[in-house]
Amino acid sequence: MTLIFSADDKPYRQGDYVVMHKSICYPPTAPATTYIYYPDKIRMMDLVEWLPLISYRMVVITDRMPVISKTLEDKVVVHPSLKKEKTSHFNAINPVFRWSDRLRVFNGLEGVPIPLILAFLKANRNTDIETFRRLAQTTFELPPIYTQAVLSYSVKPKSNRVQWPKKKPKEIDGDSTIFRHTDEYADIISLHAEDVLNVIRNVAPEEIPKGQPKRQTSIVEWL
Repeated sequence: MTLIFSADDKPYRQGDYVVMHKSICYPPTAPATTYIYYPDKIRMMDLVEWLPLISYRMVVITDRMPVISKTLEDKVVVHPSLKKEKTSHFNAINPVFRWSDRLRVFNGLEGVPIPLILAFLKANRNTDIETFRRLAQTTFELPPIYTQAVLSYSVKPKSNRVQWPKKKPKEIDGDSTIFRHTDEYADIISLHAEDVLNVIRNVAPEEIPKGQPKRQTSIVEWL
């Protein structure tokens, strides 16, 4: 009668139950029996076809929230284990840069991902050399509490608005085979460095700068 989606099977391993992996090996028709199903991939239409045959309940175990259309909302149940809201750590990170009560800042950093705090640190205190030196001695070398202590007591609070880290630009397909997309001086190098030009002529002739000869050139090196 009921199709359930859950990330946790413990609440359903009670009484009579059947566990199935990859495929539905047994039709869910036995009365008062829970059918626990671990699919490789959720195919909603296939699961919906079993609805009229479910005698008691069938539980689909997944770690991702399934896409449920409005027509199916009244026919399926989503267990609270799948209804996880995204956690925002900004309320704990913001005080690192603004609050004067550093002990309170330290207590609020428990459970906040260190790489996330470091990204904010680079965006807001990229010239704080002393803090970065201390972090180099603790980050990923000692337990997180030491890094949290450095972030709490080495960073000086200011009243400025906290800036969010900028996302790295996505690499564009078909980018240069010689240079990375982050190489700011690629154009200058390709125009004036003959040894680099020879590499371009050999490896990626389609990237030869306009006005430059296509043939390999000899390079004179001083001994």
